[in-house]
Amino acid sequence: MDHNGWDQPTDPNLAAAGAPDLSDPSGYANTQQYLPIPMHEHPGPTEADRVLVTVGDMAVTGTYLMTPGGPHWLRGTTWTMSNYATTSQYTPAWAIIGCFVFLPFCLFGLVFLLAKNTRTSGSVQVTVQGPGLFHTTQIPIRSVAQIAAAEQSVNYARFLVAHAR
Repeated sequence: MDHNGWDQPTDPNLAAAGAPDLSDPSGYANTQQYLPIPMHEHPGPTEADRVLVTVGDMAVTGTYLMTPGGPHWLRGTTWTMSNYATTSQYTPAWAIIGCFVFLPFCLFGLVFLLAKNTRTSGSVQVTVQGPGLFHTTQIPIRSVAQIAAAEQSVNYARFLVAHAR
């Protein structure tokens, strides 16, 4: 029985394959392979490292990626971007009112129905994966230009990854 009073099956094949030892009450047995890079090998950014681009809550320098979880090496990361924004067109309320007001005058009111407004809403999701790193962020979108700016920032971060020291 474990520390919660439940019987845990013990399979020697699972233990040999590196599966966690369920008899360990801490739950951290055989997790050495998943630990992050030791800090003496990962000193973090210095004063000389300046932020070159920010993407959501992430900042990128020439060698580091800084997330809310701490700094990580930029080298070896993979950046993906998913666009969840939608753009729709609609006839504004003033055009519908103008149509009904001017409709009796030689069908001139129908011209008002040609007026259209465009609305963009949604978000862009940016995900970064690397050795010991998985971070995702959502960037709210209100215009098509913001989508292009997010794509440009992610592409610049990919450029920095390709040239990371």
